[in-house]
Amino acid sequence: MMKHIRTIFHKNDDTKICNKCGHTNPDDNKFCENCGNLFPEGKNETIEEDVSENGNYNNDNKEEATKKQEGEEAKSKTKKSKKKLIISMIVTAIMVAIAVVVLLIYLDNKNMGEYNAKIDEADRYMEELDYNKAEAVYLEAIEIEPKEPEAYVKTADVYVAQEQYQKAEEILEKGEKQAGGKDIEEKLEQIRPYGIYDEYLKNTLVPEIGLADVDEELTYYTLTPGLLSALIEDFDRDNIPDLLTVEYGSDESTVLTFSLYSCVNEKVELLDEMENDYEDYLCNAVQYDVFLKEHEDSYYIVIGYEGLFSEGGGQCTEIYKIDKVLQQTVDVRFSNDLGFASYSINGEKVSQYDYSNDLSSADTGRMEEVDAKGISKFESALSKYGFTRERFTETYNGFLNCSHVKYDEKESSERYICYIQHGIYYEDGSIDLIDMGATRYLMDYTGLRNRIESQ
Repeated sequence: MMKHIRTIFHKNDDTKICNKCGHTNPDDNKFCENCGNLFPEGKNETIEEDVSENGNYNNDNKEEATKKQEGEEAKSKTKKSKKKLIISMIVTAIMVAIAVVVLLIYLDNKNMGEYNAKIDEADRYMEELDYNKAEAVYLEAIEIEPKEPEAYVKTADVYVAQEQYQKAEEILEKGEKQAGGKDIEEKLEQIRPYGIYDEYLKNTLVPEIGLADVDEELTYYTLTPGLLSALIEDFDRDNIPDLLTVEYGSDESTVLTFSLYSCVNEKVELLDEMENDYEDYLCNAVQYDVFLKEHEDSYYIVIGYEGLFSEGGGQCTEIYKIDKVLQQTVDVRFSNDLGFASYSINGEKVSQYDYSNDLSSADTGRMEEVDAKGISKFESALSKYGFTRERFTETYNGFLNCSHVKYDEKESSERYICYIQHGIYYEDGSIDLIDMGATRYLMDYTGLRNRIESQ
């Protein structure tokens, strides 16, 4: 029986021994020079093998080593295959994700393009004051991009322009849920006071004051006095709208009360109030233009009126600045009577003509001089509020005459509040001297009655 000797081969620093055939190879060989066996990677410090007495390796051990080597190679290939499969799957997943992102970006850009086109179209309708078309197109924009806040805010602007404040709140509340954002939140803060003011008008002021009769000719003893107009605007520019009301009093003369309110913590508070009694009961006919003027970032109440009687009359323009209070800024008056004419600004006469002190009542040159000086002074005073000479003068029988400032619908900076007339005016501008101002005619341009009825 052949003895086996346990032989230990040590690897020299510059050689390595093949574990298959036992051949000594240089250290940098990857394959055995004798049998072609692949050397394993890494250091092979010590190799132990069973050999026979004559120095040959045991064939069983060699076969076992070969199988082991082949198994390791198979495992290595399997691992590499799995690794390649995993890498392939990861790359595929990344490619699919990139494709999805690109598609979403494309669709989003396409939707935003359609959305912006709708916004631009609706904006044009708003500029044309075509509120029905503007509303429809803004709503289409919301359907395209429900998470974008701009269309909600602009739809609310459409409703506010039509004084449909409840609908404005509803669309903004919808936008708050769908899109959110600071713009919608701020717009809601601006819109809510409108509804609060309407409730205050309907449930407080109208029951207390009543509504004045409008749009029909009545006499001063049959006309019902009361609230004439109500205008909502952010007069002091603090992003919270204010309420301005005009009350027509019960008297033979024209008595107007202006009240300014603000909304604080969802409650209406009176900021300021002024009552003007114009004492025009001696006139045969009077008329008043009351309107809002916006000029150089400020709002003003403009009251232009005239009082006429058989022997002459007077023209006046009063301007009040609206802030937290109602403050008169200018009062220009022209009086023309038999033998007398004068121009005054804030109570101070700036030009006048008195026949009794002149050599001749027919001194037209002197009269023209007085008119020219007075009108020039008026122009200097009224130009500060955006009014040119053409707004308060008119030519009659070749002479330049002073008039009162009237509302001009062509001026985008102006909004009509109300018109008041005592007496009868004919188409040619003449008046009925017999009526003595008994006939009354009022007009409201703020939509007060429609606003209250819609609540």
